[in-house]
Parts: sequence; C-alpha cells; structure tokens
Amino acid sequence: MDVHLSVKAKLIVTADAAKELKATMEEFNRACNTLSELAFQQNLHRKYDLHHAGYRLIRGETSLPAQHVINAIAKVSASYIRDSHKLHRFKPHASVRYDARTMALGQDCYTASLTVCPKGRVTGQLQMSAKMRKQLCSGALGSAELVYQKGQYYLHLSITVPAPEIPEPSGSLGVDLPRQARRRDLRQKVPHDEEDSPQESLLQTNQTIASSPRRQERQTRARACLWSGKTFCRGHQPLRQQANRY
Repeated sequence: MDVHLSVKAKLIVTADAAKELKATMEEFNRACNTLSELAFQQNLHRKYDLHHAGYRLIRGETSLPAQHVINAIAKVSASYIRDSHKLHRFKPHASVRYDARTMALGQDCYTASLTVCPKGRVTGQLQMSAKMRKQLCSGALGSAELVYQKGQYYLHLSITVPAPEIPEPSGSLGVDLPRQARRRDLRQKVPHDEEDSPQESLLQTNQTIASSPRRQERQTRARACLWSGKTFCRGHQPLRQQANRY
C-alpha cells in the first residue's frame, strides 16, 4: 500500500525567469476561464468531452504549449466535477498545474526546470528542509502546483512513498473510563432474557447499578454522618437529603 504526500518547496528564480513564470501563469488562467465558460454553457464536465470541444480553441487563442493546454483542461474539468451548478472563475495568479512532461527535477532535487510560454524552460533552486528533500528524493514524483504568494513562487509537489510498517502491539494498555461510560457498560452487561418485559429489564438494570461498590460506599458514608449528628452540606445538598435518596 502506498501513501501520497505533498512537499512544499520555495522556488528561487532570477528576475527574468520570474517574469516568464508570471506571464505563463496569467496565460494559463486566461485559458482556464475560457474553458470554464465553454464547460458551463455546453454542460461539459468530463475531461474527454472538454478536450474535444476546447483544445483547438485554446491553442488558437493563447500561446500555451500543448501540455499546458491539457493541464488546463484537467483543472477546469476537476472543478466542475466537484460543483457543476455555478460558473467557475480563475484569478490571474491562480496556481498552474505541472506534470512529468512540463517539469523536471535536478540531481538530489536541488533544482527544478519548468516549461513556460510561448516556449522554453526556466530553472530555479528548490529551498526546503533536509527532511522534506529526503522524502522528495525517495518518493515517486507525480504532479505539482506552482503557487504565487506575496511575490514569491512555491512548488507543491505530490509524491508517492511506500506505507511504513506498523509494528505489532505488545502488552496491554489500561484506560480509565469516566463515570457515565462505566454506567453505560454496566447497563450493557446486564443479562436480559428474550421473554422478559421492558419493566423487568429496567428493574434488573437499576438493581445492578445500585449494587455497585462505589454507590454502596456513598450510602454507608451518608448514613454514618447522620448517626454522628452531622448535618453539614456536601455538594450544595444536605447529607440528610442525600441519605434519604438511598
């Protein structure tokens, strides 16, 4: 069994590369808005149907590479599968989806190469902790999302790693249950015959609860206080009233 993880890394690029990434991001989301209007008007939710209806349209209206157009179609289709009752709009600097054809990681995952429009690639350094870099190198790389936040670029990389082995438990663990849970367990442990009436079953349950050691101790303590002549209150209720309850 495999586990899917997400690794967040800061992308350090030059000023020229940052401009190309921003232009690619704006072009990508403009294509997403065009595809969203097409999907909403023609009720196209599946990626297959949206691809045949909008691929050539986006290729003609934008300067996006072919694989970026396919990723835009997949993003719009996923949004309408989640909610098909409203028109989805994408901000100019919303995230851009990358996959194995539009992104490549360098040796030991220190750099990333991303496809930009109209053509070409930009390379940036990946800044992350040593633990996250080790996870990224050991897992199988999937897709990624390029995010623009407060003037900085971040890559959210999806990886697949084997599930860790869970050791077999040894020994036992005691759990202290609250009073209500103990009372509920007592009710569940009371044996009931199928022929007993509900009134008889309720009487058996009350007798079992009344015979619990904790309740007997409280009864004995309350009676002892009465015999000694003490009538002070405990828990905002006189002991005489508490003894009468028993």
